[in-house]
Amino acid sequence: MISLSKGLQKFCIPWKQLDWPLGLHSNFGFEGPLDVEIGFGNGAFLVELAMASPERQFIGVERSLGSLTRLFSRLVRDDVQNVRVIQADASFVLDRLFGPEDVSRLFVNFPDPWPKERHHPRRLIQPDFVKLIGRRLAADGEVMIGTDHAKYAEWITEVLEGQTDLVSKNATTFVSEISGRKPTKYEQKAREIGSRIHFFAWKRATPVHETRREERVDEMPNVLLEGSFDTNALENCLGEKVWKFDQEEMVVVRTANIYREQPSGHFLVEVMVREGAFSQHFGVSVILRPSNRLLVKLSPIGFPRPTWGVKQAVKLVSELILEAADVKVVSSNLPDLEAETSTTATE
Repeated sequence: MISLSKGLQKFCIPWKQLDWPLGLHSNFGFEGPLDVEIGFGNGAFLVELAMASPERQFIGVERSLGSLTRLFSRLVRDDVQNVRVIQADASFVLDRLFGPEDVSRLFVNFPDPWPKERHHPRRLIQPDFVKLIGRRLAADGEVMIGTDHAKYAEWITEVLEGQTDLVSKNATTFVSEISGRKPTKYEQKAREIGSRIHFFAWKRATPVHETRREERVDEMPNVLLEGSFDTNALENCLGEKVWKFDQEEMVVVRTANIYREQPSGHFLVEVMVREGAFSQHFGVSVILRPSNRLLVKLSPIGFPRPTWGVKQAVKLVSELILEAADVKVVSSNLPDLEAETSTTATE
């Protein structure tokens, strides 16, 4: 057994702290084809693949802490060295953490079918997601999707047959058996009750025309203010607000609760930033310094990555203080702090 905290430290890739796309050699210590499983459940399928191919790199993408705990126990028990984990949204991981043609094989085993019609937009297999898969697969890359849900199988069939980036490896859109495949625990249960299994084994069919996008970790934003201010007025000005920015993708910045640290009187502003499929929930600290100074910076709470949206959050909190108090900017690593920004703000 291994504790969750030790498992996270040993096997989870600290992707918020790294340049994107990820440098996989530094995470595994060796070069090798990359295989990815999205939603690995109890981890048995992923571990068995990794043990059978120690020369390959394996990454499991999952959000459930329960699934992570079960996988960590298997990795320790079987002394598996070529598996790492990313705890994040699958669409975001493929889009931002992997680059063009990075993935050799992608496995999606029995994703949530979201059977109610109003929940269909939550299904993982969507036209845009399939196009993204096509851009991430290597030249000989392949994707395997499995489901026992008949209506979801119809949905997946329609999505796959409606695009040209991927092509079936078989003469049919799906098959019911995969030679040499060891079934997952969920798959075994489905077969026991007589459910039909649908396997979609597809491969990349078209060239990839996408420039590799580099996103490096930047310095943490901070602003130093100086002047006359009333702490009660500051607390009132830092209330709940929402800003929306129309960038390459919609960026939403929301301030929520305000906390006061005792006895120092420092403020902590709860902030949520959504940049496309990437969301971060963190704190912005407003620290009272000697000589009537205020330092506005990111709190370590939430381990925020200093993206454009996160920098905007620090800038917007600083601007709220500038409007409410008789202070000026002493120093800042945010450009054009006092320039007018085209945003929409609501109380």
